[in-house]
Amino acid sequence: MSTVTGARFTQIGWQQTVDDMISRSLQGSDEEMAEVVEYRSKHFGMNVNTASQPQLQEALGLTEKEA
Repeated sequence: MSTVTGARFTQIGWQQTVDDMISRSLQGSDEEMAEVVEYRSKHFGMNVNTASQPQLQEALGLTEKEA
């Protein structure tokens, strides 16, 4: 579990991870897989040390000054 929650991928990275899991027998509808990618991208998709100001504002709800 910590491997997945510790990973910080972009949406493309999470899509590639899910695609790899599907190739290894993960089952679910296209809609379910899209939800997984969206959730992981939103909650585990940003490294705050390398994120841009707009990314910080959007993802964390920060003001321009805070970001």
